[in-house]
Amino acid sequence: MKRLRQSTKSVRLRRGSPSLPGSQLRTVVAVVVTHDPGSWFEEALASLAGQDYPNLSLLVIDNDSAVDPTPRIAAVAPQAFVRRLPDNRGPGHAVNVATTMVEGAPFFLVCHDDVALAPNAVRLLVEEAYRSNAGVVGPKLLDWERTDALLAVGMGADRFGVAFPLCERGELDQEQHDAVRDVFWVSGIAMLVRADLFGEIGGFDPDAAPGAEDVDLAWRARIAGARVMVAPDARVRHRGVDRAARRRTLALMLEATAPFRQVFIDQPLQCKLMQ
Repeated sequence: MKRLRQSTKSVRLRRGSPSLPGSQLRTVVAVVVTHDPGSWFEEALASLAGQDYPNLSLLVIDNDSAVDPTPRIAAVAPQAFVRRLPDNRGPGHAVNVATTMVEGAPFFLVCHDDVALAPNAVRLLVEEAYRSNAGVVGPKLLDWERTDALLAVGMGADRFGVAFPLCERGELDQEQHDAVRDVFWVSGIAMLVRADLFGEIGGFDPDAAPGAEDVDLAWRARIAGARVMVAPDARVRHRGVDRAARRRTLALMLEATAPFRQVFIDQPLQCKLMQ
């Protein structure tokens, strides 16, 4: 059995190419970003280790957790690669670091440490990427406990980059949103992205507002001519964050877009009032 590797230097994952009759399975590197993971971490790792897509490598980037998660990773996914970063500069920076450690893989699967993928999720995402010639593909996101409760099936955004959902959070999943379709963006909680596209557009923007890295990435991918799609047959459960954390993220996003709102919204209103 291959031993888990931990390093502060670049680790290059060798490309493999097992094949099935009439097709070739391309390497997918799952990049899991973690920071002080909770008790759910083992279930999240097990869901990746249990994928039916055979050419999947696992790379865990730890954002300066207080306790080294390497023993926990080794117990569940002994073939994983681990790199610990000296500081926590956000998930976008961690993924960017991960991509410098990989050569030859055509896809990255970006994941947070609190998601559990259905056993066929990676295979379905890759199949849709090829079928639709998509650059970014996201799954259906479901509640961690209530697996029939929708969290997201792709997302939209207005002209200022403020996100809006394409389904109601907590809406009962009755397959009413199961059509494969183009969307403005998909959540970085779990997304498949083509490696060449990721490199071409410069990866995640380190200056993006916290929580807005995925919107920004998809926006630039679309400008570059790539399709951003959702494949709802691929199902992913997300444990999520508490309401207070979501409010903090929203406040940061509103603060980051304040200059645009001042120019395009507040200023015309002030002119009308002066008249």
